[in-house]
Amino acid sequence: MDSRRKRRLFSTAGAKITSTVSVAIVLFVLGVLAVVGLVTRKVADTVRESVGFDVVMTDSATSSDSENLRREIASRPYALSVIVHTAEESARRWREETGEDVVEVLGINPFSAELEVKVNARWASADSLEKIIRVYESRSGVEEITVHTDMIDAINANIMTVFRVLGAIALALLVISFVLINNTIRLSIYARRFTIHTMKLVGSTGAFIRRPFLVSGMWQGLVAGVLATLMLVCLVLGLSRFESHVDGYVSLPDMAVISGLMVVAGIIICVIAAIMSTNRYLRLTYDEMFR
Repeated sequence: MDSRRKRRLFSTAGAKITSTVSVAIVLFVLGVLAVVGLVTRKVADTVRESVGFDVVMTDSATSSDSENLRREIASRPYALSVIVHTAEESARRWREETGEDVVEVLGINPFSAELEVKVNARWASADSLEKIIRVYESRSGVEEITVHTDMIDAINANIMTVFRVLGAIALALLVISFVLINNTIRLSIYARRFTIHTMKLVGSTGAFIRRPFLVSGMWQGLVAGVLATLMLVCLVLGLSRFESHVDGYVSLPDMAVISGLMVVAGIIICVIAAIMSTNRYLRLTYDEMFR
């Protein structure tokens, strides 16, 4: 093998390696953004599930009334947890927090039994909670129901703002990644433009000429996706050593889905870029090849 052919092979291999690594880096950045979005969603669900409403029972309500109501609410699909706080528990908690025995001072227990209800994340909105509490407001034995709608609206507004920002960043990265990947693959195909022109001269069809470039693009996207997955897994594992909560937010099925999407995205983007670049050189004349 002469030195000129060796240089050509090394140049072609180097271009493929460079483009594959470039695609892998872009996919890795998109994967990191997907993990951040996933963690944000799970944190948001955790915050939403920390809110709910409190049902204050009347003084005449018995413990069986509170228990029956607890069972009824707990059987609903929106209920995450329902805890009954008896009047005695409320008085004891007041004494522990303030150091004052209000029962001894007043001679009676001024507290009533309460039900602390936490709802699932999808029900944690002011409109949904208002529909829920409307069912129990007129219930016998219920004195009042308190819900912090202002806090819920503020939480949901902040969460939506975060998701809009992440969505805008993801869209911008997707556009930038496609442009970068398209330019990278175009450069790799540019080195073979004269081969494309020669194949046209001998009567090869456009589909026949595109086929090897499409196959190469598929393999390139697959390898880039695998590399991006390995980098992302190493990042998540490294973070989990410093922060134990990472494992709770990013599970193995989640990583499998994100990794699969990165591989599929890499293949699709590389194939589309290969089609666009090949079509461009298929339309060029011999003189235009030198421009």
